[in-house]
Amino acid sequence: MEPEDFLCDFCGRSWNVAQPFVEGHQGSCLCGQCLTTALHAFESNNVEPTCSDLCTMCLEARKEPAWCLPAPAQSPADRTTARVCRPCSTQAKRTLERDPESGWKRPVPKT
Repeated sequence: MEPEDFLCDFCGRSWNVAQPFVEGHQGSCLCGQCLTTALHAFESNNVEPTCSDLCTMCLEARKEPAWCLPAPAQSPADRTTARVCRPCSTQAKRTLERDPESGWKRPVPKT
């Protein structure tokens, strides 16, 4: 497989050297740009209410809000929703921060 074969489950971007990715369970992927958006959403409490859907990254149903963005699909009828829970977004943030080659920086809190 080539790097461009890996797609962010949230926005559909392909992985490349300029776009860091974090991998979750069973091949789920979250790009650095979506992670930054998710972290801002958690910070501002702009996240979806509790739902029965699983977190795309850890595959656990959590009783807390999650950040979601409609996942890319072939047609609107096939659209699914990718979700990331707060613990997974925190873990992804730590993972990318520890990787100096990722070039990813923790987002500055919005005021």
